[in-house]
Amino acid sequence: MTAKALLDAASSGTYTPTVFNANNCSVNAPAGCLQYIRVGNVVTVSGVIDVNVSVNSTATNFELSLPISSTLPSFRALGGCGVWYAVGLSNQNPPATCWGSSNRAYFEFRALAASNQSMSITFTYQVA
Repeated sequence: MTAKALLDAASSGTYTPTVFNANNCSVNAPAGCLQYIRVGNVVTVSGVIDVNVSVNSTATNFELSLPISSTLPSFRALGGCGVWYAVGLSNQNPPATCWGSSNRAYFEFRALAASNQSMSITFTYQVA
């Protein structure tokens, strides 16, 4: 694909993800909280969401919908992470790993603190 064709195939915008299967947490994703850019078949997403952890020292996970639908062939088809926005807190949770789950982004971490904190997330995937 030529550079011009890639630029012609580029799109971007904001979206509000749907949250699925939240375990040990609730997730608040305000309207338009995530942005994405698509160039060719590659989509990159970033933004900030709020995660309210229920119980500390417990495996915690949730899934987010994708801005551009894609059936991910395996968990390796999407990669990214989430880091806590509140720097310097003594009860800050560890980074979350992110991978593909069917047609969603799956985040998982072991909560160190039962609290509500903002998480900065980013992930990239290919549109199938």
